[in-house]
Amino acid sequence: MMQGFLPIEMLQGLYALAPEVFVLCLAFLVIAADIILPLKSKRRILDIAALGLVFAMLLTYGNFYQQGAYYFYNAIIVDPFAGFFKIIILISAVFMLMMSRDYKPLEDNKIGEYTSLVVLVTLGMMLMAGASDLLMLFLSIEFVSITFFVLVGFLRKDMKSGEGAVKYFLLGAFSSAVFVYGASFLVGITGASTFPSIQKYLVINGAGPLFITGLIIMLVGFGFKIAMVPFHMWAPDAYEGAPTPVTAFLSVASKTAGVAVLVRTFIAILPENANVNLILAILAALTMTVGNLVAITQNNVKRLLAYSGIAHVGYIMMGFVAYGILGVESVLIYTLAYLFTNMGAFAFAVAIYNKTGSDDIRDYAGLSVASPALAFVFFIFLLSLAGVPPTAGFFGKLMVLYAALDAHYIWLAVIGVLNSVIALYFYARIAYYMYFAKEAKITEPLKLSVPLSIIIYSSLFMILCICILPEQFLILAVRTVKLLIGPFHAL
Repeated sequence: MMQGFLPIEMLQGLYALAPEVFVLCLAFLVIAADIILPLKSKRRILDIAALGLVFAMLLTYGNFYQQGAYYFYNAIIVDPFAGFFKIIILISAVFMLMMSRDYKPLEDNKIGEYTSLVVLVTLGMMLMAGASDLLMLFLSIEFVSITFFVLVGFLRKDMKSGEGAVKYFLLGAFSSAVFVYGASFLVGITGASTFPSIQKYLVINGAGPLFITGLIIMLVGFGFKIAMVPFHMWAPDAYEGAPTPVTAFLSVASKTAGVAVLVRTFIAILPENANVNLILAILAALTMTVGNLVAITQNNVKRLLAYSGIAHVGYIMMGFVAYGILGVESVLIYTLAYLFTNMGAFAFAVAIYNKTGSDDIRDYAGLSVASPALAFVFFIFLLSLAGVPPTAGFFGKLMVLYAALDAHYIWLAVIGVLNSVIALYFYARIAYYMYFAKEAKITEPLKLSVPLSIIIYSSLFMILCICILPEQFLILAVRTVKLLIGPFHAL
């Protein structure tokens, strides 16, 4: 049936993907605003984009009432799981734009270009969260990767920014090639690229060795996106060289989108008897251990948070290893906790960089004397990153540890606990410089702009709420996961 020039099915798809369509239109609006607005008003473009993404968030709320509907020949699915991750991506994008408002190295004449890239990469990650076709998945991953290459190297006069972008680009190209190679196994064996079709094939024929091999090879592409060991080599240099708001966005949104596609792909089309849990468990243990051990030696806060982020991927993987309802619920809760904790920490990094012109951990000395209240708030973020109660980080780690124990991966849970102890040390180093360093680097009160204050205090509120009042978040996680678990993982 046709309506006008478009088939009714396509119109229904465009309506269901209203958030993505709106974000695409917002990108064109940002480009137009960049042409129209005078140089002194360029930073208003960031406000326009942030408000637009807030509206996209409201549109995305409708995803939670969809019953897993497929559109565009099963290439995209709209369901609560996709909606959950889209909301996290949009929140992190809004926070990132607000951080950029006061980030001094960002030149006014580049604001339009910068903002349009942020909006477009947000669109790409939203498509990743809803991809249910291997081709769609690959195209969205590539779109996101290429856009992030540019954002990481956006400070063109900074050698570290260029170096980080080049490393990110080279490793990204390699991982993409390997991902396509693995996907070709799946398409060749099943004769299909959409997840529902692949799932139907597996229900009838089962998963043979070649199918499992292809899926494991695809892990390289997923591992690169979420900075999982041993595919993490790009992350420290990219994080250090990128503008700090981009680093915050990359550490949260990129990982969120990567986790979304990893969970959907493995849960949707991998039978439990495929026996790849041990491989995932070993990768989780390596990721959290390498991330925490290397973070101990870092003096640059952005590099420290980069390795810390790698370790957090290990914790997320620990929950994912469990499969089933509980495992995916723990992944969702941990990802939500990580969003607010990491964004709050990076907002402080931007504020202190604006004050001192440095990202060195030793330049945090004296913050507790100059601004005792803000130092205490930052200390709470550090506690959440370390997984200490009563914070969201503690509740997230509790969930993934319980999921690992429930799946009888006791050794993995023990490694997770030991790594949490290691992490306490390098987070405590930052607290030591804030509270006990003899030579103060910050001697005047730290003044926060309105955007940074909103990010910090809203994040603080959320990381306390998630741990103190967890029931509503657990209900949300259960609702989100319920439709995701396929026939292989039914209770």
